[in-house]
Order: sequence, then structure tokens, then C-alpha cells
Amino acid sequence: MGRIIELSKIKLNTDFTSVLVYLFEQNKPVLIEVPANINVWVTYKGDKSLFRRNLRTTRGLNAHTRFKGKPNVVKPVFDAHLIKHASYVQLKKEDLNLLLKQRRCSVRNPLAILFFDSNGDIEILDGKGCQTEYLRQKQGSMTEFDMFIARNSIEVEFVFSAKSVNEWKENNCIENEFKDLKASVDSVYVYEMDVVKFIVEDVDKKTSISDIPIDSPYYIDDMLRKQSDLDELSILGFRYYWGKTAKLPKAKGLVELIMNQLGYAQKKAEAAAFFLNPNPDGRCGKTKSIADGCQFPYLTHCLEHFWHHKQAYDKNITSEIQKFLEGSEGEGFSSDNAKYAELILRPREFLRAPKNAYNTINNAF
Repeated sequence: MGRIIELSKIKLNTDFTSVLVYLFEQNKPVLIEVPANINVWVTYKGDKSLFRRNLRTTRGLNAHTRFKGKPNVVKPVFDAHLIKHASYVQLKKEDLNLLLKQRRCSVRNPLAILFFDSNGDIEILDGKGCQTEYLRQKQGSMTEFDMFIARNSIEVEFVFSAKSVNEWKENNCIENEFKDLKASVDSVYVYEMDVVKFIVEDVDKKTSISDIPIDSPYYIDDMLRKQSDLDELSILGFRYYWGKTAKLPKAKGLVELIMNQLGYAQKKAEAAAFFLNPNPDGRCGKTKSIADGCQFPYLTHCLEHFWHHKQAYDKNITSEIQKFLEGSEGEGFSSDNAKYAELILRPREFLRAPKNAYNTINNAF
């Protein structure tokens, strides 16, 4: 999927608008962040008479959705679900077009919702996936004819409300609860891979893994390189901390750097920062011959002794690593640091099994 970056924070080799025009013409995703005070919902709209005969569990919401500039006669919302932990929304092309013309726009029903799953990876939820999963869940209570009607008439929209609105009940008037998200050209996010040709390389980023000396805790042996996220993390740790003994930079800045550069969710980034910090704040490993101070060598140790030369994912190895790192019988790391350490050092080739639409949607609700 690639890393998500805030476009205004990147040094570009052309003007900002030209990059957005390119993304518009190439149909590339443009995102905005979901504010902390906003809830995101997926709503299902259609003729309630087609559903109430057979869907006994459906919550019948009597209100109609009315947006400015649209006709008042629209299909009613007959069901809705809160999307938990929504992080970004993807703009529709018409929103991006308005953004280019006016440098700002109001987003009412975005194209898709993006959120971080339990592994810290980005998942995408679109209207088609929601419709498919909704109908799959209702199959047992609908006739084949009703399924056909529903499949061809149901409409799915994503809408926003205040954070205080976290439950929709029967006869709840929701039309006044909807909110618009405000977007401006300097608040958009994009996939780094979509704009990489416009990014001016930072001199600091020219540090390569081969530049890290063998006496550094961030050193990775040749045989362990190009297997996992440890390569990128070792470079980040080396650039951020190595040689800075008088006054170490704050770990919070490294967390933000990891989130921005590697696309990690906050908890995963905090665990990565813990293993890079020369003086980590938390429970460290007991075996000083592996690591004393910076705990990053524990990651290379686990990669070498558990995953090296393995060709396929083995859940037993995941358990062995977490058992080695966590708890009174292991090295004593916290459960979060042990969990995310295993995910970080797991080889990329078999990082995770493919997910189906059912898992993606259930993770969102």
C-alpha cells in the first residue's frame, strides 16, 4: 500500500498545485485526516419496504438525509454503523476538482475510509465492500428476489457527525447531526509512492545501512539485511541518535518521524522508538551481552535466531519470539513492545496472510 505523507510537509521540485493536478489527472488517491472530534459512519439507504418484510434485525431510521444543494426527496437511511478508529478519508474527484479551483472545499460523503488495523497497517473501506458485506450478513433473512432488489437499489454513503453522536436509534432524527469536513490544499495527505518523482531528496536521507559502523547498536550484519523493516529503522536510529551524547533529542520526535516515514500507527511507532532509544524508558532485556542501553540489538538477535533462512510464515515462531521477549520467564519486555517487535522484524515476504473483505470490514466496526 505504501506510506502516507502530508504533502505540505514535503520538499517538492515543483509547485504544490502541479502535484495535485497530476494526482487528479492520474486518478491517484488524495486524503484528508479525520479530526479527533469527528465520528465517521457508513449509512445504508434504500426503500425500507423492501427490507422490513424480511430484515427483522434492521434498525429503521426514519430520517432522510438532506445535504445542501441536493433535492430533498432522497432514499431514507435504514441502517448505519459507526466506523471505529477512522484515520483518513479519500476525496471524490469532484471534491479534489473544487479543491484545486478554490484551494478549499467541504467534504460531505467521501469515496473511502482508511484506518489502521491491529498490526498498524492501513486498511481501506469503500462503499462497494460495505454493500457486499452487508448483503452477505443479511442473506439468511432475505429471499432471492429481495436480495436482487437490494443489490440493485441499496446506496452506501459515508457521513460525519460530532464525536458525541455515537449511537443511532429508532426514529432518531439524524439529518441535523451530519457535519462536513473542511479540507484545504495545505492539509491533504497522499501516498508517497504516488509523488516520489516530485520529492527533493534530503541530504540527511542519503545515509545508507552500509554507513553504519559495526560498533554501533544500529549495525545489521550483511546476512540479515533486506529482509525486514529493521533496515529502515537502523538508519533512522543512527541518524537520530548516533554521536549525540551531550543532549539527546526527544523520543517523541522519533515517534513522529517513524510514523511519517514508515507509515506506522502510533503504538507500533512507539515500540520501534523504544528499541532505538539509547536510554529507553521502559522494561529492557535482561541479557546485557545482547544489549546494554539501546535495545535494538534484540531485534537483530531475534531476526537471526528465529526467522533467518525461513521460507514461510510459521505462527509457532511468532509465539517463540514473544515468549523470548516478554514476561518474567523471558527477557522481561512489556507485552506491547514484545508484540510490535515481532511484527517489525518479521520478514517482508510473508509479513501477513491476505485478508478478505469480511475481515477488513469487521475490523472497522
